[in-house]
Amino acid sequence: MSVMHFPLSFHLRDAEQTEQFGAVLGDLLRSTSAHPGAVILLLSGDLGAGKTTFVRGVAAGLGCDSTSVASPTFTLRMDHRGPDRSLAHIDAWRIGPGDLESIGFDELLAGAAVVAVEWPERLAGALPARHLRLRLE
Repeated sequence: MSVMHFPLSFHLRDAEQTEQFGAVLGDLLRSTSAHPGAVILLLSGDLGAGKTTFVRGVAAGLGCDSTSVASPTFTLRMDHRGPDRSLAHIDAWRIGPGDLESIGFDELLAGAAVVAVEWPERLAGALPARHLRLRLE
């Protein structure tokens, strides 16, 4: 299977617009019939770029409690239940590819959650080929 890249750029002025953009994407991904299986979002960007803010928006769009979304730096994975689809928020800063089994990554891939992975570069080669990569600056 060949990998296709469709680069798009959006200029988001602040955290509010970043969260709103995430909410639009979350709303688009809400339907498991339109988007069956797990949906993987790979979020890259420096500290403070807005990765968690974006995930908070995705949670809102999915119908999850977005107020409970926080950086999972120390917990590694946080799950948020939505009415149609759940959200798993993973921070890979403190883990490597060998740690994915311990956080239930294979089960997530076999399910229908939206899986948002911050710092995916740390998981070199262990991520599925089918994903949406977002770079926040």
